[in-house]
Amino acid sequence: MTEVQARSFFGKLISTHRLQPHQLLSSLATAFVNGTPDPTAYLTAAARAVAGRSGPRPAPTVADWSDDVWRSAVAAYEGDPARWDVAVMGPKPGVAGCLVPEAVLAGFVRAAAA
Repeated sequence: MTEVQARSFFGKLISTHRLQPHQLLSSLATAFVNGTPDPTAYLTAAARAVAGRSGPRPAPTVADWSDDVWRSAVAAYEGDPARWDVAVMGPKPGVAGCLVPEAVLAGFVRAAAA
């Protein structure tokens, strides 16, 4: 299987079973490390198993946010502090208990609460 075919297969597998890529990465790594003779069958079975036990996925939380998502949120906050949703994003930047990663805050000139 070529790299393009493998990527296409993995994408279809994720989509068909309504999974997130990270949910199959350990199975993919295991298949690679062990030299699985038929990785498509192995990964298909793994996707079925993961989909069967995962049930409905909870909504993403701020704990799942990448630094890029946080940067966008802080940039929007700097443009309009009223847009910060404390119920979703926690305390505003610069306030005690703020959930924004320090590395993200360091990139902004104004990271204090309004």
